[in-house]
Amino acid sequence: MTSKSVHVVALFMVVSFALQSAPLQAQPAVECPRDAAPASPEPPSNFRIDEILQPLVSALLTRSDTFRRQWDTINASPLIRVRVLSIIGLQDESRARARAEFSRYAYGSMRATIEIPGPADVTELLPHELEHVIEQLEGVDLAGLAQRGEQGVVEVRPGMYETARARAAGLQVVREVYAEFDPAVAAAFSGVKRLFRAFGARAGRGSGAPPSEAPPTIHLHKRR
Repeated sequence: MTSKSVHVVALFMVVSFALQSAPLQAQPAVECPRDAAPASPEPPSNFRIDEILQPLVSALLTRSDTFRRQWDTINASPLIRVRVLSIIGLQDESRARARAEFSRYAYGSMRATIEIPGPADVTELLPHELEHVIEQLEGVDLAGLAQRGEQGVVEVRPGMYETARARAAGLQVVREVYAEFDPAVAAAFSGVKRLFRAFGARAGRGSGAPPSEAPPTIHLHKRR
Protein backbone atom coordinates (compact mmCIF):
# COMPACT_ATOMS: atom_id res chain seq x y z
CA MET A 1 0.00 0.00 0.00
CA THR A 2 1.45 3.34 -0.99
CA SER A 3 1.78 6.33 1.25
CA LYS A 4 -0.94 8.13 -0.68
CA SER A 5 -3.38 5.26 -0.12
CA VAL A 6 -2.63 5.29 3.62
CA HIS A 7 -3.54 8.96 3.81
CA VAL A 8 -6.82 8.40 1.97
CA VAL A 9 -7.84 5.52 4.26
CA ALA A 10 -6.93 7.50 7.36
CA LEU A 11 -8.95 10.49 6.17
CA PHE A 12 -11.99 8.25 5.50
CA MET A 13 -11.77 6.75 9.00
CA VAL A 14 -11.57 10.18 10.62
CA VAL A 15 -14.59 11.46 8.71
CA SER A 16 -16.63 8.34 9.50
CA PHE A 17 -15.83 8.60 13.22
CA ALA A 18 -16.80 12.27 13.26
CA LEU A 19 -20.16 11.58 11.62
CA GLN A 20 -20.95 8.75 14.04
CA SER A 21 -20.07 10.75 17.14
CA ALA A 22 -21.82 13.99 16.11
CA PRO A 23 -25.33 14.39 17.64
CA LEU A 24 -28.21 14.28 15.22
CA GLN A 25 -30.03 17.59 14.90
CA ALA A 26 -33.80 17.40 14.93
CA GLN A 27 -35.44 18.69 11.80
CA PRO A 28 -37.97 21.47 12.36
CA ALA A 29 -41.56 20.25 12.15
CA VAL A 30 -43.38 21.38 9.06
CA GLU A 31 -47.05 22.03 9.61
CA CYS A 32 -49.34 20.42 7.08
CA PRO A 33 -51.04 23.18 5.09
CA ARG A 34 -54.73 23.49 5.76
CA ASP A 35 -55.71 23.03 2.15
CA ALA A 36 -53.76 19.77 2.00
CA ALA A 37 -56.08 18.06 4.47
CA PRO A 38 -58.51 15.66 2.84
CA ALA A 39 -61.91 17.20 2.28
CA SER A 40 -64.59 15.89 4.57
CA PRO A 41 -67.33 13.98 2.76
CA GLU A 42 -70.65 15.70 2.15
CA PRO A 43 -73.31 14.82 4.71
CA PRO A 44 -75.59 12.01 3.60
CA SER A 45 -78.80 13.10 1.94
CA ASN A 46 -82.25 11.56 2.01
CA PHE A 47 -82.78 12.78 -1.55
CA ARG A 48 -82.05 11.25 -4.92
CA ILE A 49 -82.62 13.84 -7.63
CA ASP A 50 -82.67 13.19 -11.36
CA GLU A 51 -79.55 14.68 -12.91
CA ILE A 52 -81.55 16.95 -15.20
CA LEU A 53 -83.26 18.53 -12.17
CA GLN A 54 -80.18 18.99 -9.99
CA PRO A 55 -79.24 22.52 -11.21
CA LEU A 56 -82.80 23.68 -10.59
CA VAL A 57 -82.84 22.20 -7.10
CA SER A 58 -79.50 23.89 -6.32
CA ALA A 59 -80.96 27.22 -7.42
CA LEU A 60 -83.97 26.76 -5.15
CA LEU A 61 -81.73 25.97 -2.20
CA THR A 62 -79.81 29.17 -2.85
CA ARG A 63 -82.76 31.50 -3.34
CA SER A 64 -85.59 30.22 -1.14
CA ASP A 65 -85.66 30.06 2.66
CA THR A 66 -88.86 28.03 2.52
CA PHE A 67 -87.33 25.41 0.23
CA ARG A 68 -84.23 25.16 2.44
CA ARG A 69 -86.48 24.64 5.46
CA GLN A 70 -88.25 21.79 3.67
CA TRP A 71 -84.95 20.29 2.52
CA ASP A 72 -83.41 20.38 6.01
CA THR A 73 -86.56 18.98 7.65
CA ILE A 74 -86.62 15.98 5.34
CA ASN A 75 -82.88 15.39 5.58
CA ALA A 76 -83.09 15.44 9.38
CA SER A 77 -85.48 12.48 9.44
CA PRO A 78 -84.07 8.93 9.58
CA LEU A 79 -87.39 7.53 8.34
CA ILE A 80 -87.78 8.96 4.84
CA ARG A 81 -86.08 8.60 1.47
CA VAL A 82 -87.21 10.79 -1.41
CA ARG A 83 -86.73 10.16 -5.12
CA VAL A 84 -87.46 13.04 -7.49
CA LEU A 85 -88.02 12.02 -11.10
CA SER A 86 -88.46 14.02 -14.26
CA ILE A 87 -91.13 12.22 -16.30
CA ILE A 88 -91.85 12.99 -19.92
CA GLY A 89 -95.58 12.86 -20.65
CA LEU A 90 -96.70 12.79 -17.03
CA GLN A 91 -100.10 14.27 -17.89
CA ASP A 92 -102.79 11.62 -17.65
CA GLU A 93 -106.43 11.28 -16.74
CA SER A 94 -105.66 12.51 -13.22
CA ARG A 95 -104.92 16.03 -14.54
CA ALA A 96 -102.02 16.23 -12.13
CA ARG A 97 -99.09 18.47 -12.95
CA ALA A 98 -96.97 16.67 -10.37
CA ARG A 99 -97.56 13.90 -7.87
CA ALA A 100 -96.05 12.19 -4.86
CA GLU A 101 -96.58 8.55 -3.96
CA PHE A 102 -95.65 7.04 -0.62
CA SER A 103 -94.72 3.51 0.37
CA ARG A 104 -94.50 2.48 4.02
CA TYR A 105 -92.22 -0.14 5.50
CA ALA A 106 -91.35 -1.65 8.87
CA TYR A 107 -90.53 0.55 11.87
CA GLY A 108 -92.20 3.58 10.30
CA SER A 109 -89.81 4.04 7.41
CA MET A 110 -91.16 5.54 4.20
CA ARG A 111 -90.18 6.08 0.61
CA ALA A 112 -91.59 8.94 -1.42
CA THR A 113 -91.47 9.13 -5.20
CA ILE A 114 -92.11 12.58 -6.63
CA GLU A 115 -92.79 12.79 -10.34
CA ILE A 116 -92.32 16.12 -12.09
CA PRO A 117 -93.37 16.55 -15.74
CA GLY A 118 -90.44 17.32 -17.97
CA PRO A 119 -89.61 19.82 -19.09
CA ALA A 120 -91.15 21.96 -16.36
CA ASP A 121 -90.25 24.76 -13.98
CA VAL A 122 -90.00 23.05 -10.61
CA THR A 123 -90.13 26.34 -8.68
CA GLU A 124 -93.69 25.77 -7.54
CA LEU A 125 -94.15 22.06 -8.26
CA LEU A 126 -91.32 20.60 -6.18
CA PRO A 127 -91.88 22.52 -2.90
CA HIS A 128 -95.58 21.72 -3.21
CA GLU A 129 -94.81 18.01 -3.25
CA LEU A 130 -92.13 18.29 -0.55
CA GLU A 131 -94.73 19.80 1.75
CA HIS A 132 -96.77 16.63 1.21
CA VAL A 133 -93.70 14.65 2.31
CA ILE A 134 -93.46 16.71 5.49
CA GLU A 135 -97.16 16.16 6.13
CA GLN A 136 -96.48 12.44 6.12
CA LEU A 137 -93.49 12.81 8.43
CA GLU A 138 -95.69 14.74 10.86
CA GLY A 139 -98.37 12.04 10.71
CA VAL A 140 -101.09 14.36 9.46
CA ASP A 141 -104.41 12.48 9.21
CA LEU A 142 -105.34 13.56 5.70
CA ALA A 143 -108.25 11.14 5.41
CA GLY A 144 -109.80 12.41 8.64
CA LEU A 145 -109.26 16.06 7.76
CA ALA A 146 -110.75 15.56 4.30
CA GLN A 147 -113.76 13.77 5.76
CA ARG A 148 -114.36 16.62 8.20
CA GLY A 149 -113.57 19.31 5.62
CA GLU A 150 -110.83 20.83 7.77
CA GLN A 151 -107.55 22.66 7.05
CA GLY A 152 -108.14 22.77 3.32
CA VAL A 153 -107.64 19.01 2.81
CA VAL A 154 -109.59 17.47 -0.09
CA GLU A 155 -109.72 13.84 -1.24
CA VAL A 156 -109.43 14.32 -4.99
CA ARG A 157 -109.71 10.64 -5.82
CA PRO A 158 -109.82 7.56 -3.58
CA GLY A 159 -106.59 7.64 -1.58
CA MET A 160 -105.37 10.85 -3.25
CA TYR A 161 -105.31 14.12 -1.32
CA GLU A 162 -104.68 17.79 -1.95
CA THR A 163 -103.96 20.31 0.79
CA ALA A 164 -104.04 24.08 1.11
CA ARG A 165 -100.79 23.84 3.05
CA ALA A 166 -98.93 22.33 0.08
CA ARG A 167 -100.38 24.89 -2.32
CA ALA A 168 -99.27 27.71 -0.03
CA ALA A 169 -95.72 26.30 0.22
CA GLY A 170 -95.35 26.14 -3.55
CA LEU A 171 -96.56 29.70 -4.06
CA GLN A 172 -94.34 31.00 -1.25
CA VAL A 173 -91.23 29.55 -2.91
CA VAL A 174 -92.24 31.17 -6.21
CA ARG A 175 -92.49 34.54 -4.46
CA GLU A 176 -89.08 34.09 -2.80
CA VAL A 177 -87.34 33.00 -5.99
CA TYR A 178 -88.76 35.48 -8.48
CA ALA A 179 -89.67 38.55 -6.45
CA GLU A 180 -86.02 39.62 -6.18
CA PHE A 181 -85.79 39.79 -9.98
CA ASP A 182 -89.18 41.33 -10.73
CA PRO A 183 -91.19 43.18 -8.06
CA ALA A 184 -94.31 42.81 -10.20
CA VAL A 185 -94.31 39.04 -9.84
CA ALA A 186 -96.25 39.08 -6.57
CA ALA A 187 -99.00 41.19 -8.16
CA ALA A 188 -99.09 38.90 -11.18
CA PHE A 189 -99.54 35.84 -8.98
CA SER A 190 -102.32 37.58 -7.09
CA GLY A 191 -104.07 38.08 -10.43
CA VAL A 192 -103.61 34.43 -11.32
CA LYS A 193 -105.09 33.32 -7.99
CA ARG A 194 -108.09 35.63 -8.49
CA LEU A 195 -108.59 34.12 -11.93
CA PHE A 196 -108.59 30.59 -10.50
CA ARG A 197 -111.02 31.60 -7.77
CA ALA A 198 -113.35 33.12 -10.37
CA PHE A 199 -113.06 30.02 -12.53
CA GLY A 200 -113.89 27.82 -9.55
CA ALA A 201 -116.88 29.97 -8.61
CA ARG A 202 -118.32 29.77 -12.14
CA ALA A 203 -117.75 26.02 -12.26
CA GLY A 204 -119.38 25.67 -8.84
CA ARG A 205 -122.48 27.60 -9.87
CA GLY A 206 -122.83 25.49 -12.99
CA SER A 207 -122.70 22.24 -11.02
CA GLY A 208 -124.79 23.29 -8.05
CA ALA A 209 -121.79 23.49 -5.74
CA PRO A 210 -121.37 26.49 -3.42
CA PRO A 211 -119.39 29.41 -4.91
CA SER A 212 -116.68 29.13 -2.25
CA GLU A 213 -115.65 25.65 -3.37
CA ALA A 214 -111.98 25.38 -4.31
CA PRO A 215 -111.04 25.12 -8.02
CA PRO A 216 -109.97 21.75 -9.44
CA THR A 217 -106.68 20.58 -7.98
CA ILE A 218 -103.59 20.30 -10.10
CA HIS A 219 -101.39 18.21 -7.83
CA LEU A 220 -101.99 14.77 -6.44
CA HIS A 221 -100.71 13.21 -3.26
CA LYS A 222 -101.18 9.47 -3.10
CA ARG A 223 -100.74 7.10 -0.18
CA ARG A 224 -100.42 3.36 -0.58
